[in-house]
Amino acid sequence: MRAHELAVGHPTVTLNGSALEAAPLPAEHRLPGLIVVDGR
Repeated sequence: MRAHELAVGHPTVTLNGSALEAAPLPAEHRLPGLIVVDGR
């Protein structure tokens, strides 16, 4: 088994995104937090 076979995608949010849309993502995906990107 290789690492890429175990890897899973994580949701990301942008700095310009809505906090109301981002807030439920950790609970929906059972994650400890979110990855915030600057959109570049």
